[in-house]
Amino acid sequence: MFIFICFTTPEIFAQKQDKISGYFLLDYNTTLYDRTLGNNPSGVGVNAQVMVNTKTIFKPLIEINAQGSLGDDDVLRVTESREAVPDARGIINVFAGSAFKFSNCFYFSFDMGPSLINSNAYFGIKPSCNFYFSKRKRITAQVSYLNIFNRALNYAETKKEDFGSIGLGIGIKLF
Repeated sequence: MFIFICFTTPEIFAQKQDKISGYFLLDYNTTLYDRTLGNNPSGVGVNAQVMVNTKTIFKPLIEINAQGSLGDDDVLRVTESREAVPDARGIINVFAGSAFKFSNCFYFSFDMGPSLINSNAYFGIKPSCNFYFSKRKRITAQVSYLNIFNRALNYAETKKEDFGSIGLGIGIKLF
């Protein structure tokens, strides 16, 4: 009887991996390049990330984040046709992609999708490196790069510039 209890007890208390994991992150972003760089040099944001835990090293994920600018140099930037270029005061991203799990504590993700700046939709990508602080994966850190392509005022402009930022975030597991 003692041997039976010794072999079955670990199975009773073992935890199964959840089918999905959800995280909430707070992040700080620094703008690397943009046509209105002085008007939005840095920002803070919130990030919600849901990942499907598959048995493979690739895991599908969905990420929704919003970030707002902290500073402004109050300089008006204009196009060649003398139209004002609006600041990127707020950005909302709705991305989908995949995570590549290197180990139990580290994974790389790449996601893409629409980015909204001033009610205009653009295409964006976001590769990131993520780290868990424990084996229970309760707290995570993220270093990310965001690139939003062809941020232009109108289609008549010939010069289209991208928006790029680097971010550092820390988050907690919700489920």
